Amino acid sequence: MIRNPLSEAIRDSLATFFAYFPLGIVFGFLFTSELSLPWILAPFMSLMVFAGAIQFVALGIFAAQGSIIYSNNFKSWFWASAKAFGIRRS
Repeated sequence: MIRNPLSEAIRDSLATFFAYFPLGIVFGFLFTSELSLPWILAPFMSLMVFAGAIQFVALGIFAAQGSIIYSNNFKSWFWASAKAFGIRRS
């Protein structure tokens, strides 16, 4: 019997969807309520910053009128994510 790869992919990713969907709702709620920004920017940030918990950290930094780029922790975040992808410092 030939299986449809798309239906298998959807079936295999349902557990991940149900795990992350509530976190996305919470992130969107906090994004709009704490930062007073339009809701359409929350999914955009989720697409651009695919780093999980760093999105929630960024909310705190933005709410305190800070910037991630000029943060002391930016270098740590960068090298931590680079290490996860196997990139080494030269």
